[in-house]
Amino acid sequence: MILYLDTSAIVKLYVEEEGSSAVRSAVQSAGVVATSRVAYAETHAALAAACRLERISVAERAAAAASFRLDWRAYLVVNVTQALVELAGDLVLAHELRGFDAIHVASALLLSQRSRQAMRFLTWDRRMSGAASALGLAVEP
Repeated sequence: MILYLDTSAIVKLYVEEEGSSAVRSAVQSAGVVATSRVAYAETHAALAAACRLERISVAERAAAAASFRLDWRAYLVVNVTQALVELAGDLVLAHELRGFDAIHVASALLLSQRSRQAMRFLTWDRRMSGAASALGLAVEP
């Protein structure tokens, strides 16, 4: 089974917050963990924001970023191609998604179409969840 994580789910692996245990459990039971190439920058930005907002310390941010960089090597990363951004553009219009959110949904959709494995899409964003579900993806939570 492929587990696709958007950035809101990835961050829960490195910053303890509501949903962190659910993400860790889903990752442990997944055969493959996938995400979009844009999640690399987005996750670092989210860690920096958590530090700026004093939800985590500078040392915790550094440790989380280091752990994320190590884990990144194991992720199946969906590259951002012209076809993907065109699909994302269509999703923005059809589902009123933000740009990078549409890239995540498009990435998961294309991966699902190209894979022979079952796939789940994990996000904490309601709009992304609704769009992914409407497109036939199995969505959690």
